[in-house]
Amino acid sequence: MNLPTGRGSLSVRLLWLTAGIVLLAELLVLREFVLWNPLHHVALAGHVPDERALAEALRAFTWKITAASLLIAGLAGILVYLTVLALLVRPMRRLTESVAAFRADPALAAPLDPEAVSILADDEMLLASREIAAMQNEMRAKLWRNARLAAVGGGVAKVSHDLRNILSSALLAADRLIAHPDPQIAQSGELLVRTVEQATELLQQTLEFAREGPPPLTRTVFSIRELVDEAIEVVALVGDVCAARNEVPPELTVEADRSHLYRVLANLLRNAAEAGARTVRIAACVEDERVAIRVEDDGPGLPDLVQASLFRPFVTSQRGGTGLGLAIARDLMRAHGGDIELVGTGPAGTVFRLVLPLVQFSRAPSADAELAVEMPVATGLPG
Repeated sequence: MNLPTGRGSLSVRLLWLTAGIVLLAELLVLREFVLWNPLHHVALAGHVPDERALAEALRAFTWKITAASLLIAGLAGILVYLTVLALLVRPMRRLTESVAAFRADPALAAPLDPEAVSILADDEMLLASREIAAMQNEMRAKLWRNARLAAVGGGVAKVSHDLRNILSSALLAADRLIAHPDPQIAQSGELLVRTVEQATELLQQTLEFAREGPPPLTRTVFSIRELVDEAIEVVALVGDVCAARNEVPPELTVEADRSHLYRVLANLLRNAAEAGARTVRIAACVEDERVAIRVEDDGPGLPDLVQASLFRPFVTSQRGGTGLGLAIARDLMRAHGGDIELVGTGPAGTVFRLVLPLVQFSRAPSADAELAVEMPVATGLPG
């Protein structure tokens, strides 16, 4: 927002108006001083009156000039008050009432009319009212989208129980097909199992993303290196593999929800493997009293369209992906007081950075520490 400067500034206008009123008051006082001054009349008359008459005239002149000065000062004060009331107080009152009404009920609050706030055409009050009106419109749109999302989540929650039963029955039937002696039928059973598992994961992620409020946390102190090993081993149980290097120092611990952080790491590992990465490197260090975890891969990088809305729900570059993995990962990290960010991506690979509050750390990792452990990472789970 570009604030007006020079003649268009409200402060400059108030300054000039106040100075003009004060100058006018001084001129009026000076005029009365000249017209009512008995010495001026004596000089015009050409004779000197006696001392008593002159003293009475000076006393009367003093009362007149005092009364005139008070009257002129009062009028000047009233003009300044009315000016400040019209240019500053009333616009601020309208803005305050609009903000209070919007806070009480954003959906039913009357929209702010910026043109009705200020009587001037280009002052700071008008610009502030336009910005507040734009902010209110954006917040109304976001609240509307959140309400729709909450309604979708409520609807999905109502049918999730029946869907789970249906998927469970389909999974049992698929298990029987896998045990069939005919190889083609067994292969169809395996395909059905993978499809049912993807549908189950999509349903679970949709429910978790639509849940109101931040995710509940069960904080414990644990080793990040052990958690990374666990994520690598579990993800490696399905699909094709790529090499993963765990370079997290063994002594580095953090206080967080272990299952939530595991889900974030597992999602990043799956995404890297599914994108075609051959190697994934997980490292960690202490930065400004916080633990920073880096997940680097040598995959082909993310498309530009995906980068622009990377953490928005239902945005994915992977075929069959839900587009909720990174959105849920960001919610989980922010619930811990941390965050997840994309450091960089390109033909050489992609780097994500996780930040969490620090609990204890006995030795900072060196840049050339050789703590690499080769483990397989899977590709076959939806991201």
